[in-house]
Amino acid sequence: MKNIIVVMEWTPSPSQVGFLPPASRVPRDKSVASQQDQRIADIFAFLNVKQPGVLCASEIGEALRVAELPLGLEVDEVMQMLDPHKEGLDFNTFKMMLQGNAVYRTQHGRHFVALSLLEAETLRGNLHLQRQPGLASGTSHSQPVFALHVLEPLGGGYTLDASQEMGASVEFQTATAEACFRFINSNANFSPMQRNAVLRALQDSPCSVRKMYFDSLMDCRRRRKSLRNKNEVAWGVLTTPDMYSVMAEAALVWRAQQGILLRGLREHDTFRAFDVSHCGVLTCSQLYSGLQWLQVPVAPAHIYDIIKRVGAKVAGHISFSEFYNIFVSAKETLDEVPLNEAASMGIATVFSVPQKEIRELSE
Repeated sequence: MKNIIVVMEWTPSPSQVGFLPPASRVPRDKSVASQQDQRIADIFAFLNVKQPGVLCASEIGEALRVAELPLGLEVDEVMQMLDPHKEGLDFNTFKMMLQGNAVYRTQHGRHFVALSLLEAETLRGNLHLQRQPGLASGTSHSQPVFALHVLEPLGGGYTLDASQEMGASVEFQTATAEACFRFINSNANFSPMQRNAVLRALQDSPCSVRKMYFDSLMDCRRRRKSLRNKNEVAWGVLTTPDMYSVMAEAALVWRAQQGILLRGLREHDTFRAFDVSHCGVLTCSQLYSGLQWLQVPVAPAHIYDIIKRVGAKVAGHISFSEFYNIFVSAKETLDEVPLNEAASMGIATVFSVPQKEIRELSE
C-alpha cells in the first residue's frame, strides 16, 4: 500500500463556503457522550481556580493552551465571542466551546480528497493550462476550485498549487485533514497538535475499532508493526478515547503546578512532602492525598490513569523522576518562585499531608 503524498482541498463553489454554526457536536452513542461530558467537567473543575462556577479569561487561555490546536484565535477574541458581558464562562458555555465550532471555525463546502501522483500531476497541468485559474475558464464563483497540499514525511505540509479563486484555508480544518491522512499513512511521527486533531476527528470511534483499522493498514505495508516503540504520542491516537482525556490530564498538571507555586515549593520538596513513608516512591494513596493537599479536585480514577500512562517502573508507584516528568514540565516557572521558609527547615517535618486511602494498583 502506497502512502498518500498529495491531498486535494476543493469546493464546488466558493460562494457556498461558510462557517458552521457554533452548536455542539454530540456523539450518537449515549455512553460515549456521557464519558465525554465527564471529562469536560473534569477539565472545567481543574481550570476553575479564581471564581467558583465560571472561568475567567486567563483560565480560558489555559484551556486553549492545553487543547494544543491551531485555532487562529486569541483569548480576547474567544471571550468577546462567548462572553460579551464579561461575566465569565459557565460550564454549559465552556462545553459548547469545546464540542462546537465556535472556536474551531470549521467551514462547510470544503472537502479533502487523497490523490495519486498521476491525478495530482493531471490536475496541476490542467490548472496551468487554463487562461483563468480554476477547473473551467472564466472567473465565475459557481465553478469548482481546488488547492493541492503536499504531506511532509516528518509532519506538516505545504500548498503546492491552487486556483486563484480558492479562498484561504482554515488552519484548523486543513491541519485536521492532513493529520487524518497521516493516520491513514500509518505515520508514526505525530506532534501533540496532530494527535489532538486526529483524536477530535475520531473521538466517536472506540479505541478498539481505531486500532483494528490502523493494524489492517499496517498489514498492507512493509515496515515495523510496533508503533509504540517509535512514538508515544502517535501511540496515544490508538489508546486515548478523545482529546478531552488529553486536555483533562494537562489541566490536572497545570492545577497541580499552581498549587506548588502557591505553597512556594520546589519539585523535590513537593515530592518529599507527598512521600510520608520516606521510601522514595509514591503510592496511589500518597499521590492522591498530596494532590488533594494542593487543592486539586482529583478523583482516584485520575490517579490510576496517570500511573498507568507513565508505565511506572515500580508497579503501582511513582518515582521522583516520573513525578518530575509529569508535574514539573514548567521547571523554569517554578524556579522563579521564592523558596518557602519551610523548605529550609525540612519539608517532612513542617508540612503534614493528610492521608486519604484509596485502592492501590499494586494490591
